Amino acid sequence: MKKSSLFVRLACGLAAAVLFASCYSTPSRDRGSLSDAMDAARDDSEDRSVPDKPRYSRDDPYDNPYDDPWNRPIIPVFPVRPARDAGPEEAQSDAVAVSVDLILGLRYGISPYVLSNDADRLDDFAFLVGFSGESKELFATLSAKVIEPAAGSRLSLAIDGYPLMLSAGGEFRYLPFQGRTLLSPWIGFGAEVFIMGWEFKNPLQAGSDTITTDALGGINLYPSLGLYLVRNEHVSVSVFALPAASLFREMTAEGFDNDFFSPMLSCQAGVEVLFR
Repeated sequence: MKKSSLFVRLACGLAAAVLFASCYSTPSRDRGSLSDAMDAARDDSEDRSVPDKPRYSRDDPYDNPYDDPWNRPIIPVFPVRPARDAGPEEAQSDAVAVSVDLILGLRYGISPYVLSNDADRLDDFAFLVGFSGESKELFATLSAKVIEPAAGSRLSLAIDGYPLMLSAGGEFRYLPFQGRTLLSPWIGFGAEVFIMGWEFKNPLQAGSDTITTDALGGINLYPSLGLYLVRNEHVSVSVFALPAASLFREMTAEGFDNDFFSPMLSCQAGVEVLFR
């Protein structure tokens, strides 16, 4: 198998898994707007009730949530054709040795400034597993991001503690000077799906239900730029810069319409260690 074909297949498989994991079902209850819920959760609010009504009425064409086009699978399923037998020439051309190393690593990044009205800082702790070729690297990432609300912001007044963003995704890198073992630069890009959860400062009452926590999904998109201080056959140490855009879904897990969280921009700087 050719090296470029291997990376393409790994990238496609990882992208399919990430997109599939990003989908959670549309809640059956309509709780109103998230902004109203955040205001009701504040200490100075006298009314902690929020709407509680069915999201789909009987005459709604999408009264069955599984008929809702937003709930259809993002990745279509196509019939698979039987594989044809490869000829002698094709079999010989595919028999190419591929040198790929398995990589495990840890990464920490900090964004001391976040372009958002409600957040001041973001700390990112990530675990990486992937493959490395001569000039290309492909990683799957699992990360936990802690978001610090800005003092006195609507977010800090409405929730307890810090929102926690759990992410899973993939990252591709290209090394223009793959032969270097010291000071080897790299560029890349990546994408993650995430679920961000928080606890309301005060419980909300929606009919007979009490709501204390909620969550909101979305996607992170980012280019990346880094420098391997050391890169050898056993360990790699890198510093990096990672500007990212976080895009949020339109509805929370509890059924609130998201009119509170707008797209968020951040720029991390950090360090990572990879083991081969």
